[in-house]
Amino acid sequence: FLKFGFIQLPVMMRFHPLKINGFYIGMGPYLGLLISHPHKGFENSPSYVPRNTFDLGFGAAIGQEISIHNGNFLSLELSFELGTHDMSRFSDYRISEGSMLPRAINFGIAYFFIPQ
Repeated sequence: FLKFGFIQLPVMMRFHPLKINGFYIGMGPYLGLLISHPHKGFENSPSYVPRNTFDLGFGAAIGQEISIHNGNFLSLELSFELGTHDMSRFSDYRISEGSMLPRAINFGIAYFFIPQ
């Protein structure tokens, strides 16, 4: 597979659908900017250089916020992102007959300090 590096600006809305304390579901769009890509393609193929460096996509997440003490909390989140721009269309060389949509699975841990 090919590795691409993106900077993303997500707009994620959180919902607390269950009465479970701290559990949430998030979803929303994101705007991505391609900052790195493979300089060489597959064996015996020309380099892959995308023409379009922007991506618009959709993300979804589930998470849990765990209260630690004095209002501080730990947050655990699992998210999935799917881009809408076919990256194989933005090159002089088409890698395959199929599409190549950016997608990612992320796991995040955050600790929030509440000033006293």
